[in-house]
Amino acid sequence: MEISRFFSDGWHFEKVRCITEYDVFFDGSDSTGSIAMGSLGHIFKIDSHVLDIRHLPEDTEKTKQELLLEFINTYAGVSDDRLPPVPKGILKV
Repeated sequence: MEISRFFSDGWHFEKVRCITEYDVFFDGSDSTGSIAMGSLGHIFKIDSHVLDIRHLPEDTEKTKQELLLEFINTYAGVSDDRLPPVPKGILKV
């Protein structure tokens, strides 16, 4: 997934590990192996599909977390929104 950055016009490809109620965690190089974005207020892209969570209408009933999970489920080819796809040969436990 591509995620916008706060202080630049650039995009970065990230492998999202976890989406909490207020944050997105992705693969990183620190001691824990993951880094937090700091918020859900970003623009997310999968292929040509875009979700801008920075400015949501007041009447939106879903949370930012629900919108992002639904976006990933719809456009990333994830069949079960609770689990990421597992490469062939790896057992889900």
